[in-house]
Amino acid sequence: MAEAFKGKIPDQFTYVPLFGNQGENLTETLRVYYLTPEGIRILSQVLWVIHKSKHIQYCPTIVHIASIMILFL
Repeated sequence: MAEAFKGKIPDQFTYVPLFGNQGENLTETLRVYYLTPEGIRILSQVLWVIHKSKHIQYCPTIVHIASIMILFL
């Protein structure tokens, strides 16, 4: 993951890719979530790395799938 961030992982993101979901931010997109603020930060990082890979441009379910997966990490 550090490679995608060029060696320094930011603490906050001004842009979090939502992959086609409706909503202005991550918590509005998820509507119901069980992540702590730390979990939301990690989810933002994961989504940003997925976005930088350029393999996925549109996948509305990926935000929800990633949030569920983070619950079990």
